Amino acid sequence: MKLCPAKQEKAAPTCISETLAKDQFKALDSNDNGSLSYDEIKAGIEAFAKSQNHTLTQDEWTWIKETGTKIDSKTPGKVDNGEFYEFTNAIAEHFGFCTKASAEIEKEAAEAESENNFDNTGSKTTGGSTYITWVNKSNHYITTYWLSYGGPQWRYSVVAPGGSYKQ
Repeated sequence: MKLCPAKQEKAAPTCISETLAKDQFKALDSNDNGSLSYDEIKAGIEAFAKSQNHTLTQDEWTWIKETGTKIDSKTPGKVDNGEFYEFTNAIAEHFGFCTKASAEIEKEAAEAESENNFDNTGSKTTGGSTYITWVNKSNHYITTYWLSYGGPQWRYSVVAPGGSYKQ
């Protein structure tokens, strides 16, 4: 059984982008040594579970530990960026985060469209570069994604209620 779709002969779309995994890696690397210890990863998993109002069961922890051990084969106990990317995608796939994320994207898009809460204030050209400004007029966070032709979707930005960003 292969755990990381990205390492198959023909790469399948992954739920967690390399950029997002690198950002999470940096956030968890509390001692800035360029690798993650199992304690740092456990703290991140626990914080994420708590943010989702979920308490991990013993069976879930067992699966997480077994999967992490299989992936962390180069230098056991020191997880690098590549291993962490593989691990985050294995967790996302196993726990159905990819499916949940897709459902949330569709829900957010429908809410934004029906409530007219996410405005495009128009694109502007400024001497060779073009940008567009998005404004979140809702009372909840809206996650935006870049959708590439035939490829995966990439998390682009999270816009706070009343916030905006230029793209």
